Amino acid sequence: MTRNGKVFFPKEFAGTGSGFCELPKNGLPSDAPKQEEPEYPDVVIFKANSRMVVINGFTGGGLNEDNAKCGNYFWWTGTKLKQVKFIEGKRVDNP
Repeated sequence: MTRNGKVFFPKEFAGTGSGFCELPKNGLPSDAPKQEEPEYPDVVIFKANSRMVVINGFTGGGLNEDNAKCGNYFWWTGTKLKQVKFIEGKRVDNP
């Protein structure tokens, strides 16, 4: 959501998914919201009082691309969306 109350969906987040990705151990910050089912992590993680968004898995439809990387993608949503960190996971054959 922006300051004017309008919701937007960045193209970088379109087609995100965590299937077929073994996420890195300890890839999330210690203050990340606790996951209800850690074995099935949320695809999008954020806190209301932060401008950081974490995407777990593939971004931008990468699941369908053989050379796409999966893992923890860290995005800053300040004045414009910017990827600030990536911790690579491992692509697997089964979700």
